[in-house]
Amino acid sequence: PLVTPSPCLSSLPFLSRPCLFRLLAKLIGIAIITLSCINKAPVLRNIYKSKSVLGLSPTSTYGEVIMYSNAAFYNLRRGNPFTAYGETFMV
Repeated sequence: PLVTPSPCLSSLPFLSRPCLFRLLAKLIGIAIITLSCINKAPVLRNIYKSKSVLGLSPTSTYGEVIMYSNAAFYNLRRGNPFTAYGETFMV
């Protein structure tokens, strides 16, 4: 059975098992992306409040940027759906 949007949408409101699993996977991916956006919020708030980055390791910060950028661009280049790698792009 095809698990593409058009056959799944034509069977609404009763989704087949593969369509239901695909929908749940997409919803979980969107939730992870949304929650990853607030992952660094406490750190950014402390930087803004103190107006200083004293205590942050530059090496660690650069390492995170390189690691997350590498993962995001790898998935982008492979053509994976954004919900599969969006959290690395947002962080």
